[in-house]
Amino acid sequence: MRNIYLGLGGNINDPRIYFQKAIKQLSQKIGIISVSSLYLSAPQSTYPQPDFLNAALEVETALSPYQLLRFTQTIENQLGRKRNAEKGHPRPIDIDILLYGQMSVKCPGLIIPHPRIFGRDFVIVPLIEITDDSFFLYSQLKLELDKLRRRSNLYIKRKLKEPEWNEFIRSLVRDHRE
Repeated sequence: MRNIYLGLGGNINDPRIYFQKAIKQLSQKIGIISVSSLYLSAPQSTYPQPDFLNAALEVETALSPYQLLRFTQTIENQLGRKRNAEKGHPRPIDIDILLYGQMSVKCPGLIIPHPRIFGRDFVIVPLIEITDDSFFLYSQLKLELDKLRRRSNLYIKRKLKEPEWNEFIRSLVRDHRE
């Protein structure tokens, strides 16, 4: 199935390295269709911590939403993610299932679409980058981003120019297509 979107975030050590490791592990079971640029964003938490790196991926898989969740959580755990009781603490990697086609899921531990897509520019901007106006939520995402900009409620500080990241992504997408 296509039109599955994942969000990546992290702010401990060098999140780029964790993102690359996570994407390599993801690509062992799922197809990587596209990957956004990296975005530096301010933490939303009042807990003092470094800025976050964020990105989005479009993937395809035959895994069910629950299987995909277990798979992403296994990768997070292998990469040192600690699940704190308190939300908003620093972490090396966070992999969120943002959208799973047009499917809706609501159960303990898994809500799709991700309940906090809207209101977070660090999720919306990378998603817009890897979709186009044929994407079923594209116009809603653009409207929400315009709303956030008008309220000056933005967390993204800047899009990073990362030649090594871009080459890493091109090689992954190229490998998937071959």
